[in-house]
Amino acid sequence: MKVQENKSSAGCLDIFMAALAIVFITLKLGHIIDWPWYCVLAPIWALIILYVFYIILGVWIIWRKENQKNKRP
Repeated sequence: MKVQENKSSAGCLDIFMAALAIVFITLKLGHIIDWPWYCVLAPIWALIILYVFYIILGVWIIWRKENQKNKRP
């Protein structure tokens, strides 16, 4: 039996945040909302901050495992 793989690189959160950003940008350009641009682009900033956090967490975990491996006799 062959298992079907999910080849989508974008997760649900990515798609949701991109859609939310598109909606906010459309509303801003249509003069429906009068928010500053940093608020309109907040979903994009949130994703960037989340990915930076994931990278830092991953590097920290790898560094910690390497340190534990080097300390063993």
